[in-house]
Amino acid sequence: MARSTPSRGRKAANRSAPASRRAQDKAGSGTTSLLLRDIPPDVLAVLRARAERSGASVQQELRASLRRDTRLNFEEALALSRAWRERLQGLRLPPTIDLLREGRDR
Repeated sequence: MARSTPSRGRKAANRSAPASRRAQDKAGSGTTSLLLRDIPPDVLAVLRARAERSGASVQQELRASLRRDTRLNFEEALALSRAWRERLQGLRLPPTIDLLREGRDR
C-alpha cells in the first residue's frame, strides 16, 4: 500500500489544502495521487512481476497499466463513431479526393 505524504518543507497553509490539490501543486501538470486499498495479493503479485520484467517500479507499472486500460475499447469507439455519424448526417461535404487535390495544387 503506497501513500503520498506532503514534504516537510511545505507551508502550513498548503497542508490544509486537500491532498489531491497538494499533489497537483507538487506535480505541476494536473496529475493527482490515488491511494488504493485492499489490493488482492494475486493482483499485486502480477504487478510486481511485470514491473520487475520491465525494470520499472510497481508504481510505474500500475501507471502504465491504467494508461493502457483507459484507452477506448471497441464498444466505446463504436459508440463515439455512431454519435459523430449521427451528428454529421445530412451535412454535405466535398469528396475527400477533391480536398486532397486542392491541397496539393496550392
